[in-house]
Amino acid sequence: MDRLKVGPDLVGRVTDSVETAYLEGGGSAFAMEVGGASHAPPVVHRFSERFECRRCGIAYEVPQPRLFSFNSPFGACPTCHGFGNVIELDLNLAVPDQSKSIQQNAIEPFTKPAYRSHLVDLKRAARARGVRLTTPWRDLRDEERQFVVEGDESTVEQVTKNLHKLVDVIKVSDVSIQNCVSRELALVRVRANVQTRSEIMQIVDIFRANIVDVAPDSLMIEVTGDEDKVDSLQNLLRSFGVLEVMRTGTIAMDRGLSDEQTDKDNSGSTHRMESGL
Repeated sequence: MDRLKVGPDLVGRVTDSVETAYLEGGGSAFAMEVGGASHAPPVVHRFSERFECRRCGIAYEVPQPRLFSFNSPFGACPTCHGFGNVIELDLNLAVPDQSKSIQQNAIEPFTKPAYRSHLVDLKRAARARGVRLTTPWRDLRDEERQFVVEGDESTVEQVTKNLHKLVDVIKVSDVSIQNCVSRELALVRVRANVQTRSEIMQIVDIFRANIVDVAPDSLMIEVTGDEDKVDSLQNLLRSFGVLEVMRTGTIAMDRGLSDEQTDKDNSGSTHRMESGL
């Protein structure tokens, strides 16, 4: 804190005080105007050398070209990732007339010809679960509506049983609720010319991907990561013209060793690392 009387011959002193205040205050400084014959309360002046509002304190990033680039994820909305829309389920739109039953096509999307097969599957599963098909939607129990919207664990169990029927499957493990590492590999061929090649390479660097093939009119990009990362890169490359995409799907493996694997290692038997889908 520095207390001084403002005058025309104290410009250097004021400058030194403000610089010291910025240094000690992490980029912010306050000046209190006190004194006067009226004994009025002190007037506080707030100053900041950062990009922030002096009144509310909202801070902003230093302006950079990538913050204003359509093809850069920096500066994009963290909710919609810059695409302007978010995929969510609105039950008021999915079931606009809650006085109808499932049998009366209460679920609006399933009334479209392209989704009628899904409605048949839903009715079959609902009958097996005991969900009432002729009862108005608003009169269904919470667990019945939850089954229609989210399904249940029996679906995962059925998928597991079907996977066990495959010849090459040794073991099926559900790693969705465990501490695991999951990755997906994708190859993306994108149209590129002299004008767009450098911008595409910048996007590839941001996503820590690799360019594995170069042609006069295209680039082949290899990216590894979670599903959201692969989707985000693919969406950014669409503006340049995506020619071809190959994706492996997600593979996963538990972190560390399970108790069963540890016992096998201690007994000296052969240990095989397994992956879960």
